[in-house]
Amino acid sequence: MRKVTLVALIAILMSSVNAQKLVQLHPMVGDTIDATEKMVFYLFPEITDSIFEQGIIYRQNSDYNVNIKLVGQETYKVGIDSTVLNEYQQNIEKLAMYYSNLAEPDTTNLSDLNSVRLSAKLNPEFNLTAEQRKKLVKDSRRYWRKKDKAEDIGLWGVDKENYIKSSSHTNIFKGKVRF
Repeated sequence: MRKVTLVALIAILMSSVNAQKLVQLHPMVGDTIDATEKMVFYLFPEITDSIFEQGIIYRQNSDYNVNIKLVGQETYKVGIDSTVLNEYQQNIEKLAMYYSNLAEPDTTNLSDLNSVRLSAKLNPEFNLTAEQRKKLVKDSRRYWRKKDKAEDIGLWGVDKENYIKSSSHTNIFKGKVRF
């Protein structure tokens, strides 16, 4: 009798160890993720949104799995890493904060912004001194000369920008270096 009780107790313990426990991804989502939650919180990006119906996360022993149900198809099981679940939880938290901030009214004082725009329209040179305007014109001419020369040489993109930046500096310091 004791052996039967002991065997029954061990069988019950083994079945509870192998039992699946549902995992709540986040309080806002719960353990069952529907198509809307998948899209809103950017979950399971490897599955197309239009065919995703639901996903249920559970833990079996030390492994995490997701039962995924696609529209018009059978449910299938996919293993998922705990680090991915942690990333999903953090993303849900960030997006929840973002969505909650959207509901708050904007506190920007637009009258200050409009006064800056108005003063910029009235004085387009932004109160530059004569020396600053001269330097601005000189730098602009130098840039366009170097740009045209780089294009004549056949440089484009990053190479052209690097040529403009580096050759401008070497021309400035070329006459000042003495050996």
